[in-house]
Amino acid sequence: MSATEREALLEEARRRKKLYPTTRALWLAGLWFSGPDPVRALRKALDEVLSFLPPILLAHFVAHPAGYVLVVPHVPAGLRPRRSCYVEGDLYVEGRIFRNAVFLLGADLAGGWGVGPHEVAHLLDHLLGSDGRPEGVYLSEGGGTTPFLRELGRELQTLYRSRPSGGYRDWIGPRGYLARSVQMYAAQPEELRSQDPAMYGFLDEVLLSEAFWKDKEDCFGHPGG
Repeated sequence: MSATEREALLEEARRRKKLYPTTRALWLAGLWFSGPDPVRALRKALDEVLSFLPPILLAHFVAHPAGYVLVVPHVPAGLRPRRSCYVEGDLYVEGRIFRNAVFLLGADLAGGWGVGPHEVAHLLDHLLGSDGRPEGVYLSEGGGTTPFLRELGRELQTLYRSRPSGGYRDWIGPRGYLARSVQMYAAQPEELRSQDPAMYGFLDEVLLSEAFWKDKEDCFGHPGG
């Protein structure tokens, strides 16, 4: 995919509000981004949250009727945890309903710690696992909306069962294991390669590989159907 084609997908994501910086986040952009145009810097950083996605997964996210990434100054009242998070179901924000949304704190977006890819991984895990259905099985739990995706889900289950010991991997569940691995792949790839070479290889050669997904546009079934 050319840079022009990728930018066209991002523009469509903006048009469909799939990438949505809230009004208050834009007002407060100067708290997190320096320079002459902090709003522009925030929007650019939001686009870059999706830079780890291969073209077909990016297109799937853009076309799917559910799944959004919102930038907020704080997580809306009543939701937990009080940090950047992925939330299933319908949420009402600024006069719109967002179904299955990542709430990304402006501070996390600016920090560059891979928090955005971590939360987007939860979203895609849900969409690929059960089409984003409420309480549906995630891909990392062995789910999948098609036989092709269920095979990937089984691979993720095998990786989870044989994961290395130590640190967060000792207590984390399948969803968190995938999300934390994606976060490290985006922000600290060499550390992931050293600590968990099998998961690094799966992300690099399969799940997040442009070459792997080539000509697999039909593997998702009918999103939202």
